[in-house]
Amino acid sequence: MAEFPELGKNCSLEACKKLDFVPFFCSYCAKYFCDEHRFDHGCQFKSLDAGQLATSSCDGSKPLRKYLCSMNGCFTFEIIQIDCQHCGFNFCLKHRYPEEHRCHAKDVANGQINRDLQEGLKKKMLMVLAADERDIAKASLSSPPQKKKPVDETMRRRADRIAVMRLKSNTRNCNIPAAEQMFLFIIENHKREPVMISKRWTIGRCVDQIANQYSIPNSNATFGTKVLRLYCETDQSSPLPMGDNVEKYLKDFANVFLKRDE
Repeated sequence: MAEFPELGKNCSLEACKKLDFVPFFCSYCAKYFCDEHRFDHGCQFKSLDAGQLATSSCDGSKPLRKYLCSMNGCFTFEIIQIDCQHCGFNFCLKHRYPEEHRCHAKDVANGQINRDLQEGLKKKMLMVLAADERDIAKASLSSPPQKKKPVDETMRRRADRIAVMRLKSNTRNCNIPAAEQMFLFIIENHKREPVMISKRWTIGRCVDQIANQYSIPNSNATFGTKVLRLYCETDQSSPLPMGDNVEKYLKDFANVFLKRDE
């Protein structure tokens, strides 16, 4: 650019000195800087408050001070200072909102709020679980021990909800969307244990998930071995078809059995 020797300015920062054709003039120290160092140049006059600067410019000998937007690529000046309450930088009217200047400080704050809310929700869930378990224990103690009565259906549903809530609270990195979550109860040795599956899964994939969750040996992928199959509580003689969708045969909170071929 030898034919335009006066075009642009060199950055006043000693460690930079880069030639910038659209230089930034710092109104604090009255020096020119490149776009990279227009705010990050260690300006010793920036700490002056607005009152001092306004007083110094009211004598008419200096022009009215303007504030440059801190958004990269924006060179808009405003006659008033508009600071972001999250990151503290000054912006123009267009970029004054956090979402307009992609405020990182607000994202960090929101992330902390979300973590606090999740932790509070988990604590509340555990408190509800503890209260429900106490109620169930009292109900079981109130029944005569010498006579074994059928479990009340209302208490059973309540116990199932507690078991599912506990399963959710202990599940880490669940990759099943909430809208697709479905829960089954595996019956084994007169015990019922919950398992989370997806409504979109096939019976075969549900078998793999149950076997994996409860560490049951599963060699279904090996040819010639005895296959692990899923059975409905109402029909324990016919296994559910491995390739069919689970919702075709089972409902949420259904009881199932896991058996291996004879």
